[in-house]
Amino acid sequence: GNGVDQWIRIGMPAPGAAVPAVSEIRIAFDSDRKFGSYSRAKTVLVETSDGRRFLHELKDVSGEQSIPLEEKRCEWIQLTFKSVYPGREKESLCVSEISLHGKKRNLVAMLPF
Repeated sequence: GNGVDQWIRIGMPAPGAAVPAVSEIRIAFDSDRKFGSYSRAKTVLVETSDGRRFLHELKDVSGEQSIPLEEKRCEWIQLTFKSVYPGREKESLCVSEISLHGKKRNLVAMLPF
């Protein structure tokens, strides 16, 4: 489908391990040469294990975009794509990379797709 209501849950380290504080989620879509071929996330519902829940609207631009978070420790972060910018050629939602960042320790985790 086009990605609406699809979700990605990012789990933090195993129980007992140090859980990093996350202050920013970065998400990237198609490269410039393929930009717009696939659907891209427009509105994202961000939920965390500590009860935070909010909508964030992304721009329809290529490259990396940022979703700010109040820096706290959590066991998981879930992104649910609530609306999309439609693709020219394909309805499938394309996400190239998601990375989590903290203020004290720049890169916390990275998920290439």
